[in-house]
Amino acid sequence: MTPTFGNNDEAAIYEPKIPFAPPRRYAGVVAANIRGRDLAWELNKLNLLYGLGTDTSRALTRLEALVIVIRLLGFEDKARAFRGTNPFMDVTNWGGRYVAFGFAGGITVGTNNDNTLFAPDRLVTYQELTAFLLRILKYSEVKGDFEFRDALKKAYLIEMYPAICQNKDRILFDDAALSMVQALLTRLNASENRLIDILVELGAISQADADSFIKAVTEEIQ
Repeated sequence: MTPTFGNNDEAAIYEPKIPFAPPRRYAGVVAANIRGRDLAWELNKLNLLYGLGTDTSRALTRLEALVIVIRLLGFEDKARAFRGTNPFMDVTNWGGRYVAFGFAGGITVGTNNDNTLFAPDRLVTYQELTAFLLRILKYSEVKGDFEFRDALKKAYLIEMYPAICQNKDRILFDDAALSMVQALLTRLNASENRLIDILVELGAISQADADSFIKAVTEEIQ
């Protein structure tokens, strides 16, 4: 596979699987009165956030964001088993498998024009995370679906985001959880299937779990 976009884009996932502490019970779109931590809890119940710890008020790194996005695709096992070339010289530990897979799959090209640096520990920006999400929804810069600089606008135009948002030089876990949930509920480019439907088709999650998740995140808290 080769990247499907151009130029450059744009943490570490902690290996220990630390469970989230359940938040208050809610009938939880993505409702405006649902907290990011509650959304993170719902994502964690789908095994999408394990290993990240319990502090949802902190900012995410680029490597953390990429790993989570790969999980949203249902491809973490493939990433862990990937043995393709890692072009990024600054990721040499276990994260090298994820960035190599992300590069081969067209999710990331790194942070320099030579595609040799990923900046794994740099905090991910709102624009970078949104670009990652657009790419897994099958939108391509090379095909003219969007431009990286307009990623936030594109997310609004495809109704993934409810408004055109300003870029931020960092994104807190709570806010990232909201973006991830919105991506899961968004249809893929030229498809009637949402990203969460693809996870069910791949067997990454059950239909029952998907239905429970959708109900939880789309109902207003009473």
